Amino acid sequence: MAASYLALAIVLAVTLNQASRPMRVSGTLLAALALALMAASTVVADFDGTFVQLPSGLSAVERLTPAVLNVQAAVATALIGFLVWAAWRQAWRVVAGRLALGNTAAAFGWVSRLGHWGAATLVLCQIPLGMYVAVLPPGSADRGDFVATHQSLGVTVLGLVVLRLAWLVWSPAPSLPQDLPAWQRWGARAVHTGLYGLVVAFAGSGLIMTAYRGDALDVFGWSVAMPVGVATESATGWKTLHDRILPVVLQAVILVHVGAVVKHHFLDRRWDDVRRMLR
Repeated sequence: MAASYLALAIVLAVTLNQASRPMRVSGTLLAALALALMAASTVVADFDGTFVQLPSGLSAVERLTPAVLNVQAAVATALIGFLVWAAWRQAWRVVAGRLALGNTAAAFGWVSRLGHWGAATLVLCQIPLGMYVAVLPPGSADRGDFVATHQSLGVTVLGLVVLRLAWLVWSPAPSLPQDLPAWQRWGARAVHTGLYGLVVAFAGSGLIMTAYRGDALDVFGWSVAMPVGVATESATGWKTLHDRILPVVLQAVILVHVGAVVKHHFLDRRWDDVRRMLR
């Protein structure tokens, strides 16, 4: 399962920034198909009993997980319509010029775009995956697969973020447009910094929680022993951070980030701002 998500992230990261119209259209439609499959999995869980027999010991907040997953499925369904429209627009839109490997003063280069869209795809997959881990009964085969996939992708996202930050030291990001209000430039920096920090906090808390439980880490089928002694109380604290606090904060920051992109593109008609990271 983890390999298929990783393949999806790679294909989307590559195709969405191609000059070729067929490639961009194919990537956009693939993103729509992926959202449709994710939404369909929630609908299936609504009717096959997955959400009926929740594990005992869940908090009141965790028992809301099926409802949150259904809201996400509804949002995904709306996004599918948007992506189909976007694919139609891409079919007519001509893109000239080649992307540089590194970042320029006006736009991000290939390396940054691949890292951004690859990590973004995996993070958006990680959110519902983590929620399914919370509601599936312990010991079930499906839960084991979800946990293994969640851990594998978490390690991958952490690696991508570290590599991308290192690349930004070597090839600095383009400056924000000077005609943006100061508060918007400050907000953009805060959101970007927050996203990096949250991804690192998510992966770090998950690794520490796994270690304190005495469990091995599954990385694409490889079992990696964690060199830390079992500490149940510590594991519980890190679980609270990883499962209850960070997901709420991350989804809020993502909404702010996406909202800002929508505002710049559709309301302010600042198309060049969006094209800094997307063809």
